[in-house]
Amino acid sequence: DIYFKPGTFAGGLSPGDEALANITTAGDQTAPALAVDRTTGDLLVAWRGPDPTAGPSEEEPAAAILMNLFRNTPDQLTTGELKVNAGDYSDLANPAAAFSANGQLTVAWQTEGGMGTGSDIAARRFLLDRGPFTVAPIATDTAAADADLILNQTTAEPQRQPAIGSDASGNLFAVWQTQGQDGFSWAIFGRRLDAAAGPNGTLGAEFLVNTSIQFGPQIAPAISVSPVGRSVVGWIGPDVPETAEEGEGGHPPAVHAKIFADTGGSPVSEELLLTTYSGLEDAPLAAVADAAGNYVVVWQSWEDDGDSSDFGIYAKRFQADGRWIDTNENGLDDDAVLVNTQTAGRQASPAVAMDQAGNFVVIWQTVNPDVSGTSLVARRYDASAKTWIDDVEFVVTDTGLVGPAEPAAAVDEQGRVTAVWTASDEDLATPELEGTGIFA
Repeated sequence: DIYFKPGTFAGGLSPGDEALANITTAGDQTAPALAVDRTTGDLLVAWRGPDPTAGPSEEEPAAAILMNLFRNTPDQLTTGELKVNAGDYSDLANPAAAFSANGQLTVAWQTEGGMGTGSDIAARRFLLDRGPFTVAPIATDTAAADADLILNQTTAEPQRQPAIGSDASGNLFAVWQTQGQDGFSWAIFGRRLDAAAGPNGTLGAEFLVNTSIQFGPQIAPAISVSPVGRSVVGWIGPDVPETAEEGEGGHPPAVHAKIFADTGGSPVSEELLLTTYSGLEDAPLAAVADAAGNYVVVWQSWEDDGDSSDFGIYAKRFQADGRWIDTNENGLDDDAVLVNTQTAGRQASPAVAMDQAGNFVVIWQTVNPDVSGTSLVARRYDASAKTWIDDVEFVVTDTGLVGPAEPAAAVDEQGRVTAVWTASDEDLATPELEGTGIFA
């Protein structure tokens, strides 16, 4: 199931108060995505689960993309569990979510068996009526309100791993990885939706995000968009020296980023090399931005310097123009920061959330010696004091986890923090849950 836990940046995420995001508990609920209305604190949780409209069958029901919205009030009014996708597909995966201050929200996902070859990136947009707390689908210039919007224009090759973000006005910036479209290998492509153009918003043309195209695949994109539209896109690609020749391979994987203005309208930086990986080319990374356009990117790295575990969690901060911020106060502006203090076992699947002042919290999954299995843990950073608030990471989940937790995190303007993750009936010893679900 999909669980979430509310808290505050000042107080952290205390034990207890875990809530179930999904209503249907039969079957597996996985791959949670989380977005917050920064002004109100209302939450959007999306995930992959069994299709609630499927008829009775002995076979496993088809998958669907589902969502539930939670109002930031003591009664925590919800919209209830809603099916997002309008079309039918052989499979759906990797949902992503965005929530704007004007009440517009978007959920995107990866489809299989749709209009293209292999997979495409689909989305639907909705408008929240805050009074009754209900949502209604909205159209775009290329899709009616009752149809799925296909974000990728090129459909000849597979498109995977969508990531989306929106500014306060509802302008949307979507990125994904696509195969062979740059003429070489996997590449990162993006597309912008101008919410004010036309009656329902207008999509621009898709465009290539990464600069390097001749030296290896570019994969696993992450994105963050600030309220005023400053955007950062991060991804995994090869570390290519200036002396490399075209077509040359064998370069180690690295974390790259590029900064944009106007919610993806124009780049304001060259492609940035954040750090070189020691391994695991498809490792997840996450990115967030504050009100001033400063950014944090976090990732997991294999047996890197300063960490003796299988994987460590690292972070790097930089300014809106791409210059590094010296997080460690050691004079090395391009230094990555080791987030985890526990170095036994594996640290994996980082998520990060940042408030408008630049304070951030990193959440990840790790071995917990006090429980059976693993736990989600977190650590907070004070941007003004330039120091970690927590000397060591603190435990977020109340029980041990058996499988991948797939955490996500969000924070609003008042400093309210929410974490969301996947847990199973085996994790929670709750026989009424059949499979896995979404917690927060």
